[in-house]
Amino acid sequence: MELSREHVSRPLELSGRENLTLAAFGSRFSDPDVERDYRRWLDRFVAVLVKRGVVAATFIWVATLALVAVAVPERAMGATVLIGGMELIILLTVGVLGRRPDYDRLAVPLAMGLNTLTGLGTVVLAFRVIDAPVVSTAGLMVVLAFAFTVFRLRPSLGLVAVVPYVVAHTVLMASYGPYPDVSGQIISAVAVPLVAVSTAMLGFFQDRFARETFVLERLNAQQSRDLERERLRSDLLLKSILPADVAEQLKTSSSQAIATTLDEVTVLFADLVGFTALAGRLKADVLVQLLDEVFREFDALAVAYGVEKIKTIGDAYMAVAGAPRPAKGHAAAAADLALAMQEAVARLTQRLGEPLALRIGLASGPAVAGVIGTRKFAYDLWGDTVNTASRMESHGAPGAIQLAASTRERLGPEFTVVERGEVDVKGKGVMRTFWLEGRAR
Repeated sequence: MELSREHVSRPLELSGRENLTLAAFGSRFSDPDVERDYRRWLDRFVAVLVKRGVVAATFIWVATLALVAVAVPERAMGATVLIGGMELIILLTVGVLGRRPDYDRLAVPLAMGLNTLTGLGTVVLAFRVIDAPVVSTAGLMVVLAFAFTVFRLRPSLGLVAVVPYVVAHTVLMASYGPYPDVSGQIISAVAVPLVAVSTAMLGFFQDRFARETFVLERLNAQQSRDLERERLRSDLLLKSILPADVAEQLKTSSSQAIATTLDEVTVLFADLVGFTALAGRLKADVLVQLLDEVFREFDALAVAYGVEKIKTIGDAYMAVAGAPRPAKGHAAAAADLALAMQEAVARLTQRLGEPLALRIGLASGPAVAGVIGTRKFAYDLWGDTVNTASRMESHGAPGAIQLAASTRERLGPEFTVVERGEVDVKGKGVMRTFWLEGRAR
């Protein structure tokens, strides 16, 4: 991606924080908090570069020592002492400080110190040890490059690091004599300061680019966090509408239709008897709050008994045990939920003083489950078992739990069940039904 001047200079909005704008000369962010974060980010970067730079510098010094040994062997001992001493100091310093937990914070001043030491060492080597000023000129080019391109020092800090050895080189070169070529002496004296200025300018542009990179990384990181937050919200919303397994299947399925044939489930229908009359005399907000409290209690009980809520229609509540995952004890789970729902409504009636009763119907057997809709997803059940459970509820009695024979057959002796007898059920004909009275004592 190409970064234009317009892209860099315009405000970059960061949600929840001040805008990120680069200062006029690109050396500081206008927001002090962002500037502090940038320097911490850069410190971590420099901390890695310092260690790599020291390794590279070690190879360069070894190569320099080899050249000295070949070119001026009589000066090799002095060069070895100087270079070896500097390398020992550098390696020990980096080795000790590099193990500290606050090494990142120390990396920039360490880089400055190492660069200054190396630059002064180069000047001493050239002028005092091997008496070859040209080595100072050539060597300092490399040292200057390290300051701004390897260690990535900010322009102001880089200049603080390089000024001592640049001044030392310039003074010694200007006063060195006799020099075989005066013009060459002048060029060598001036070349290093000019290169210092040039590399400082390069450092300026690198700092500017680093700030642009930092801004983009911040924005990318925040956008990633925003996307992750929205993804989690979408997942929560989807899982509040659909069973967790079905929600995961919907996210990974290439097909829009999701349907499952379930061999064994128990379907529960419940209806609040007297709620319609209550709606005629209560304010709308009070009525909705009451219904919300009842259904919240039912939802919590469904989770507790491992039963899946399907939907609410007005004051009716539908749930299923054994879906979307098959469960052996589905009939018992639905029966326990039905008993707990009756107890919850009884407590609520006593507390509110409102005449409410719950009529519940259960039926067991096969069913088809699936997701319908494209804009508003809904997990639903279809089949004769669903219709039978609905009829058990509508043909039941307030405060009672009516069971179809299919559910009675699947309940063990731990439940107290009383036969109601034969009931003429709309759309089903005469059916043998039962009342669930509770858990056997």
